[in-house]
Amino acid sequence: MLPGPVPFARDEAPMNTRSPRDDHELQEERRRLALADRDISEGEGRIARQAELIARLRQEEQDTASAERYLHTLQETLAVWHEHRRLICEAIRRLEAKDRA
Repeated sequence: MLPGPVPFARDEAPMNTRSPRDDHELQEERRRLALADRDISEGEGRIARQAELIARLRQEEQDTASAERYLHTLQETLAVWHEHRRLICEAIRRLEAKDRA
């Protein structure tokens, strides 16, 4: 006599529910995260250099208005990049959660 079907053990890990498309999407999101991190790092460097320029202009008693406007634009752009990075991380967490679903 052959044994019947083996019941699913509760302590066994569930099967991966990610599709090949999900795997590709996860890989793309990780690539986007690396690019976002690079952009953020470079943006922070630009902001630091611009702040140094403004300090130097002030020491020389030169007009800083346009340099300060540019600094403000850089800071706003960096904030957008941080939000973009947050969204990428959220997408990665969602895709990775499919492994644990």
